Formats: sequence, C-alpha cells, structure tokens
Amino acid sequence: MNSRIIHQRETYIYFTIFALVGVLITNMFINMVFILAYPLLIGLIVQVILLQKIKKPFYQSGKELTEQLKLKNIFLVESNILGDEEGTVYEVHQMPFTFSNGLINKEKSYKLVKQDYERKVKEDLTKIAKWQVTTKARLVTTTHFRLYTIWQKNSTGYQLKKIEDCVDPYAKMNLIQWMIASFCTTGRIKYDKKPKEWASYEWIALR
Repeated sequence: MNSRIIHQRETYIYFTIFALVGVLITNMFINMVFILAYPLLIGLIVQVILLQKIKKPFYQSGKELTEQLKLKNIFLVESNILGDEEGTVYEVHQMPFTFSNGLINKEKSYKLVKQDYERKVKEDLTKIAKWQVTTKARLVTTTHFRLYTIWQKNSTGYQLKKIEDCVDPYAKMNLIQWMIASFCTTGRIKYDKKPKEWASYEWIALR
C-alpha cells in the first residue's frame, strides 16, 4: 500500500463532488440534467467507502511508527510506492493536523507558529536520522518546494535528492485541500499561496 493510491482515490472523489455540484447548478436551468445526479451520488458513496477501507490500515501503521519515534510534525509510514522490488521504503509526510490545531495557532503570531514548526521539524528529522541508521530504510516524499526547503534546511547529514519521475502525481492539492491544510497547520488560510510545482525526493546520507 502507498499514498499514491490514496491520493488518486481522493482526486476522484473531489472530481465527483465537483461534477455533482455542476449537475445541481445546471439543473436550475435544465431540469432533465438532474437524473445524472443519482449515478454520481452513488459513485461518490462507493468511492468514499473504498477509500476508507484502504486508508485506515495504511495510516494506522504509520501512526504506530510515528508515535513510537515520538514525532510531532512529521508522519512516517512504510510503503511500496517505489515498487516491491526496491526493498523497505518509508514515506515522509507532514503530520495531518486537525482543525483544532489551527484554532490554537490562530491565536499566535505567524512568526511564532513558523518558528515552532521548524523547531519541531528539526527535532523530528534528527530522530528519524538516528532511526534510519539502524533500519537502512529508504526515505521518500512528494511535496511542494516550500516544504522541501524547510525539510532540506533541517535535515542534518542528509541531502534531499529529487527523483526524476514524480512517484505520487496525485499528491498535488486542489484549492479546497490547500486551504484546509494551511489552516490546520498555521491557523491561517493561505489560499493565495497554493504551490503549483510538486516533486518527489529521497533522503540521501552525505558521505
């Protein structure tokens, strides 16, 4: 299992939601269009059920490892995203923060939130580096350039090497996903700063 499959399913779900909304709006002018809403709604329900079926065990395994390493801002999960023949691989993700975290950070200055975030990222990456020495596992991520910059700056002894082909092209967020993620992380809705370029990277130990 890997995040590419999950992100792909999420992309289909959002596409179905947008299509359903489009049908309902169009129905205001053309009544016959409403009949299309039923298969779209059924398809949406089926997709959500299938997503939860694969997403829950995947994130549960990541949650156990993340808690074991006492990580605060980074989520680590075993994956086959590079293919089963590539050995043990772990995906590195930003922690999926809750809405309540955004409400807490909303009361703090953005500068303080950013400093606290980077401090915890540095602590997490230090813990991961020590753990990775014993496991020899490969660490990969698909993210946008700003987060890549933060992770690279705080990855002591490692270089984030760009993978030629993006291993998870579905990781790129739409505007709604970005607004939710930015609020849950910082307490601010950064809708005007949605990143356009996403790429995959691998942590390579410096010799």
